[in-house]
Amino acid sequence: PSLAALAQILEGWCEGNAARVEQGRDQIKEGLAIHGELQTPEDYPVYYGMLAELLAQTGEIEEALTLISSAAAEAEAGGSLSWLAELYRRKAHLLLL
Repeated sequence: PSLAALAQILEGWCEGNAARVEQGRDQIKEGLAIHGELQTPEDYPVYYGMLAELLAQTGEIEEALTLISSAAAEAEAGGSLSWLAELYRRKAHLLLL
């Protein structure tokens, strides 16, 4: 089940980047919900960053900013410091929008 949830997240990312942004956004949200039910929180900062990027494309800037802030906090708490730079880059981009 956790691999199926991951596949749904990644498929959503692909859909969102293939000009089906709303569909991709929804797939990532569903995959994250399943992932959360399984209590496998690894890589959430990465997945949240992916979702935030699609949210920005659909004009949901405030939700994207909230998600990026949450992802950065989780990355710091979990020690995923290598992904923090990307999250802060995305946050700066969102703030410019």
